[in-house]
Amino acid sequence: MIVVRLFLSVVLSLLWMTSLEAFESYYFSPDLVGSSARSVRLGGVEGMSYHADSVFENPASLYRIRRFSSSFFQTEFMQEVLYQNIAVAMKTPMGVFGLGFFNVGVDGIPKTGKQDYVDYTDYYVRYYFNYQNSLIKGSYQFSMSDYIHFGVSGSYFFSEFDTVRATGYNGDLGLVLDLGRFDFSLLIRNLITSNSIHFSDTEEGTNSSDGQIEKLSIQNVYSVNYRLRHFTMYGQIKTVGIQRELHNAVGFQFNPRFLPFIKGSVAYKQYPLVVYEEGELFSKDKQSLTVGVEIDLAGLHVNYAYERSDHIEFEHKNYFSVGLTF
Repeated sequence: MIVVRLFLSVVLSLLWMTSLEAFESYYFSPDLVGSSARSVRLGGVEGMSYHADSVFENPASLYRIRRFSSSFFQTEFMQEVLYQNIAVAMKTPMGVFGLGFFNVGVDGIPKTGKQDYVDYTDYYVRYYFNYQNSLIKGSYQFSMSDYIHFGVSGSYFFSEFDTVRATGYNGDLGLVLDLGRFDFSLLIRNLITSNSIHFSDTEEGTNSSDGQIEKLSIQNVYSVNYRLRHFTMYGQIKTVGIQRELHNAVGFQFNPRFLPFIKGSVAYKQYPLVVYEEGELFSKDKQSLTVGVEIDLAGLHVNYAYERSDHIEFEHKNYFSVGLTF
């Protein structure tokens, strides 16, 4: 119980620290879309996975892995932006170890130049470059008892964009209380508030990004689920950044007795989004409704999610992920 008290003391200290800061923008982390189609179909609820994608969520939930698990996820936005991740986790006598790689990429972005003439200016393509934004996570999970589980993750961020390079690191701390029918998950993501992403740029001039920094948003994620026979209910509250932006989600999953290898779900989430209207930036609440299914055949689990949202990029969006657990 001393470890539990210490953990809660750290949590309260970090929550207090976040309330003192002023509003500012943050570095875009590639895992913001979700860790898998499973997480999307449950409204983004974290800390309740039984698979290796827990590496990108609450590392404390890795205790649910029996021996080995892997997961693969890929989706695309605007027919150009490709999201991909892979994660593996293995249980050992010393605890569960996990490793994950997440990448967002766009290929073939044109770098333009211009040539001024007497009567007009001619624009042309100088060359093409790629955009890559990547995240590597290493996780470790250990259990105090059958009911109390802890996890830690280290994160390394790096990105490349033409002449620009950016790197940084941070860490996550997680707790899961398993009380039988009821689970409670607490995650602090990017808990090292003093760490930032540092940019370097070989291009010189007023457009250079050399020496600039962006902070990583601290996130406090509180999730619960309650199991009743063939039904599971989920809920989550997440605060993001020092401005404490509030994200809410609820989900419902059904696992029929006559089809034990199939799980169907429906979920709703609400989240703020910075929009630009009439020359001003401001935060506006967006809503999403997701439905999905998981098929688990002898350890091979396939997830599908469909998202309907008033955000244009998620208006009619399909997600697929697959993994192997044994």
